[in-house]
Amino acid sequence: MRPLKSGRKSEITATTKSYIRHSVITGKLKTGKDVQRYLCDIGCVIGYSACLKLLKSMGFHARIKKRKPFLKAIHMEKRLAWANAHKDWTKDDWRRMVFSDETMVNVWGSDGVKYYWKRPDDKLRFHHLDLTVKGGGGSVMVWGCITYDGPGFKVRCGVLI
Repeated sequence: MRPLKSGRKSEITATTKSYIRHSVITGKLKTGKDVQRYLCDIGCVIGYSACLKLLKSMGFHARIKKRKPFLKAIHMEKRLAWANAHKDWTKDDWRRMVFSDETMVNVWGSDGVKYYWKRPDDKLRFHHLDLTVKGGGGSVMVWGCITYDGPGFKVRCGVLI
């Protein structure tokens, strides 16, 4: 009788695959290396590329983490209060508004790219983000603004940090 499947039987059981799937979705296992370490801990030694193939076969895709400032509950409350205070503004009110922001531009390269694993239909979760805080060295601060009529001007702030 002909076998249903050819090739070597997988060392990774369906239960283990289910646990890995759940752990990646919840953020307990964040990288391919984390999955590989977990499998080694339970006695299933496989290579890194095999771990990546396993994650891909489960429907996950590697994506670059979005950089997002860390917001405390008080920050979120203040943002919501500001939005509620301005929700009834007219177009003329918004024409008088100027939005400004500053940013830090690194002189000595980026802060690095960080990846996460997610299936295409999954929602973006907290562990998919790369939380940031202000600060750092080897950078230049730049300030700019935008108005109703378009972008304003850019200013280099201070000296090289």
